[in-house]
Amino acid sequence: MTDQQALLPRILIVGTTPYSPNESSRALDTYFHNWPKQNLRMIYSNANPPHHNLCGSHFRITDYELLQRLLHPKREIGTVFEGSEAVIADQVEQQSAKIAKYKKKNSLRYYIRKFLWERKRWLTPKLEQWVDDFKPEALYICFSDDYFILDIALYFANKYQLPIIAQISDDYFFKKHSLLLQPFLLSYKKLFVRVMSTPGFAIYIADKIANKYNSYFIKQGTPIYLSSQIKPSTAPIVPEFNYLGKVNLGRLQSLALLGDALNQVNNEYSVSIYSNGLSNRELRYLQRHHCAYQGYLSYEEVAVKMNSGAFNIIASGFAKKNIDAARYSLSTKVADALICPGPILAIGPEGDGAIDYLLSNHCAIVLKYKSIDIDDLSAKLANPNFLRDVSQKASMVYKQNHEVDKNRLQFESRCIECTRRDK
Repeated sequence: MTDQQALLPRILIVGTTPYSPNESSRALDTYFHNWPKQNLRMIYSNANPPHHNLCGSHFRITDYELLQRLLHPKREIGTVFEGSEAVIADQVEQQSAKIAKYKKKNSLRYYIRKFLWERKRWLTPKLEQWVDDFKPEALYICFSDDYFILDIALYFANKYQLPIIAQISDDYFFKKHSLLLQPFLLSYKKLFVRVMSTPGFAIYIADKIANKYNSYFIKQGTPIYLSSQIKPSTAPIVPEFNYLGKVNLGRLQSLALLGDALNQVNNEYSVSIYSNGLSNRELRYLQRHHCAYQGYLSYEEVAVKMNSGAFNIIASGFAKKNIDAARYSLSTKVADALICPGPILAIGPEGDGAIDYLLSNHCAIVLKYKSIDIDDLSAKLANPNFLRDVSQKASMVYKQNHEVDKNRLQFESRCIECTRRDK
């Protein structure tokens, strides 16, 4: 253990999803990888068990348990997972598949969940004792659009007078929503402002969102870019084109555009898509546009595929609602693609967070219009020197912004500073 590790404080994490290599919660491992497990505990609401013992202990509270407590107010709720009780990746993925159909968000779902979680129905003697035993020195909140995550964080931060470290990986405050959600958002934004007015600091996944939020909120923060767990290979570039990730937010249509364009360049080219939960209608649509669905891969399998020397695709939707939804986002797949040997081939509009990042760093072939210049794309794909330069630039960007040890040291130093300031 290094001298810095010996100083790492006890942190209570509050979020929706525990760490998983296949979810956006991968950020937790980027920041807390070197942390002594006994100095981390997490409260979360996702129905899945924790993936592994990143934290020494997890406390899970689900919507179903809250419903049971609403019907039976004296019922004890919450499941504690000690580090050794965390489950393996395959089991988590099986659980995720079973509950995926319940995850779709709509206005009614927001209000139902707010009703279940309000009036601090989540607060039980069991939970209070679990936190009391831990004696946290700081609170870390994984921001989401779940109302109750902010409520839980503020309760324990106030009770123990803790600084709050806010992880903001998407635009939850300024993002536009339907008129039906406005009453919900009024309550949500009040809590958001309260969290961002407490002592501590914020961390963001990119400069773009950091600059926006630092100009508006009292709590200041810095970008600490996400890193990849992939160990880069030296595989040569091969003319294969892989997309690994979700196809929502207009990505499906962008992949279809790309499939058609690649097939015009060379009738043997197509896009291989590795994703989860596609409908028969989506599969038929992709087949018509030279895209081949290849099924779902675990993160370990994703790493092998991305390291193969093939072109790794980043896709974003062109519709205004898609741009608004992803304006400040930076997918974890960007970090993965930057470290791998194959060039990045991106399709999406200016204004999208990932597309703007790749454009500003000149580290990808970016198709930023729906009308694709086939001659230009063909020339780039046929130029080995250009492709090598793009891949080398991507590697440089990764080392500059995403290098894991550098980013972890920066985060750890900030945590030590904010918790030791008054001691």
